[in-house]
Amino acid sequence: MKAVLKKLAAATAIGAALSLTMIAAPAQAVVPVLSSNIQLCRYFPHDGFGGQLQYSDGGSRCAQVYTNTNLNVRTGPGAGYSYAGYTLTAGKVYEFDCWSTGSYVDGDNIWLKVYTAGGSRWVSDRYVYTGANVTTTLQPC
Repeated sequence: MKAVLKKLAAATAIGAALSLTMIAAPAQAVVPVLSSNIQLCRYFPHDGFGGQLQYSDGGSRCAQVYTNTNLNVRTGPGAGYSYAGYTLTAGKVYEFDCWSTGSYVDGDNIWLKVYTAGGSRWVSDRYVYTGANVTTTLQPC
């Protein structure tokens, strides 16, 4: 009986540790991380895949998307807004204009404005390397 309880306790501890690991951070992109913080776009060596990074001016701020799949773009700052028909490519670096608060995604309610072919749209900060100080690095919308 003691052996069964020990195995059960060990399995429970391992399961809890795995659950916390899975909640702690989304899966990483398969490309190398270029920066863990949002920064001036001109400091990025490339777009995340070796290509030239496109951005609007010398003061533009860029960050890298980190997910295993492409990141859905929304029409507003929240998961309740409709899908805009665009995705951001996992591992790619994009220019972000400003931030706003919106619905929570894994404990993070900051949403970033990004420009797409369809105009200005929104993505959750939870899946973009911006660092802890994105609200002081980027201006509010």
